[in-house]
Amino acid sequence: MGAVAAVAAADECVPLCMLWLANDAELNWLFGRYNDVEGDLFRDFRWSKLTPDERKALPEAAPLNAIQARLDHLLDQRRALASKLRHSRASTRQGVMLKFEVVNRELHIQDFPAIYGLLRSAVRDLALLW
Repeated sequence: MGAVAAVAAADECVPLCMLWLANDAELNWLFGRYNDVEGDLFRDFRWSKLTPDERKALPEAAPLNAIQARLDHLLDQRRALASKLRHSRASTRQGVMLKFEVVNRELHIQDFPAIYGLLRSAVRDLALLW
């Protein structure tokens, strides 16, 4: 193991943030996929007329059910990670920058445009100075 890898391995934030970011990427992909599959069902099936229980029972709904199960798992994982991340301490530059990246992913520009811009500029400045 190289010196950089050894330092990063000692920073508890790095694996937590990496897991959060991977979770976030998979969640975003799955939300899009769910919408695509459900859209196909609305077009090709009497989907809108069925109750939720009837929808779940259909063979055509198997992909949606699988996506929903994975989404539920990822959201549970995210809740557990949120507490761990909040209490973790970054001990490396990588850990600090990854914590900022997690905040960046969760802070939406449309909700907080000024704060979002401030965060982005602070992260940029920190990266240049460090």
